[in-house]
Amino acid sequence: MRGLWVLALAAFVALLMVGPTTAPAVDWCAAHGDDVACVKEAQEALDSCDREADGHRIRAWGEDYPGYQFYGEWDNNGANSGCDRVWRYQKIWSARACEEVAGCGAWVSEP
Repeated sequence: MRGLWVLALAAFVALLMVGPTTAPAVDWCAAHGDDVACVKEAQEALDSCDREADGHRIRAWGEDYPGYQFYGEWDNNGANSGCDRVWRYQKIWSARACEEVAGCGAWVSEP
């Protein structure tokens, strides 16, 4: 009987040493109309993607610490394919898309 307790204790200790597993980072986006600001690359990159042919540029805003906001470059190619990307060395916690003249969408936090 003592051998079963030792085996159970060893299994429990082994589980504690492995620790919790984390899911891989998922890309996610915040929108303003059809324009989006997307968080990618393990939450270290922020894309500004203009998807509307309305003549207004789009800029992505991000937050990598509570209250510390930064912004990417304007996506100057209009609704053509391709987005502007800015890299961060910290994890991006929330993002929003801001359209020139038209304002900004809501902040969206990581899922």
